[in-house]
Amino acid sequence: MPCSEDLVWIHLVFWPMAVLLTYTVSRHNRFDIKDAILAAVGMKKFDRTLVINVLHALTILLLLGLAVWIIQSCPT
Repeated sequence: MPCSEDLVWIHLVFWPMAVLLTYTVSRHNRFDIKDAILAAVGMKKFDRTLVINVLHALTILLLLGLAVWIIQSCPT
């Protein structure tokens, strides 16, 4: 598969964004690392702010856009 090498960009975008989002949630809600990870995977409720909502949306939309762009740029 010639385009499988480009899929590494999805990981290079997702993991830093996920860490940034988890850090922002933990700072705003004063969570320790365990609670922050539980909140990141949806097992703990947390207070949302505009910054958290924007980071969450960017994490999802950037990944989807990047994945669509990679898939469409692959030769068929």
